[in-house]
Amino acid sequence: MHGTIEVAETDRAVQKAPMESSVSPQLCHKNASASICSYIQDEVIEEKRSIFVSGLLEMYKAEYISMGGDQADVESYWAQNLQRKIAISFGDKIKIKLADQHRGNFVFNSVVPEDEAFARLHCDAEEHLQNDKLRWAALHLRSQIMKLPKSRTPNPATVQNLKESAPDISAQLDLFFRSLIGGLTPKFRGAKKDGFERKVTSMASDAIFNVTGGTVKPWKHTTLGLGMASLTGSKLTLKILNSWFEVVTLKAELAQLQGV
Repeated sequence: MHGTIEVAETDRAVQKAPMESSVSPQLCHKNASASICSYIQDEVIEEKRSIFVSGLLEMYKAEYISMGGDQADVESYWAQNLQRKIAISFGDKIKIKLADQHRGNFVFNSVVPEDEAFARLHCDAEEHLQNDKLRWAALHLRSQIMKLPKSRTPNPATVQNLKESAPDISAQLDLFFRSLIGGLTPKFRGAKKDGFERKVTSMASDAIFNVTGGTVKPWKHTTLGLGMASLTGSKLTLKILNSWFEVVTLKAELAQLQGV
């Protein structure tokens, strides 16, 4: 009897686990809204660009999914919902007007005359389309990375166990860096091909590590830690290095903010 009850409780715990680790739709909507508002502040308010609401909606959905939200939950999110949020957030700083029946409404800075904003719409739309493709690819890959489980140190922590527990690089992330480095059809042979493969794996691993803030550690980053631990035999060295990297990152961010 006790064995049966224990199994039943275990089954329920397993079924609940994904729900507990998932991101709430409310949080995804909140973060996606904040991202879109920040984008509008930069592009519409500061740069005085004109942007289609439909384009903002696609960005909103991509951002929602990239944060771990379920695609099915945001598919029914309409442009009217987003338009209402934008209008409330920016008030009289922006205007929303109809471009035409086919393309729908567009957003522009209220200090810009409507005819000028409409004229700019065609100039800005092409650039926005190109940027949108890049942004979609980045957010799509980000959503895949964010779904990876956080790294857990296996017990016992052997080299083999650590290697087996390291996350796999997805086919699309691999394809992205393969195409970025080598073009459409990379043509490398011998040592150059081996070097190319290492670069692809290295850059994809860095992307996973940085997007997740180090909570997901690819095999590359695990081996770096193992190597330093083996060479120095000191945990203190690893702590110092981690602190040093944090300081370097902080200085770089401060320099960027100060325009250095």
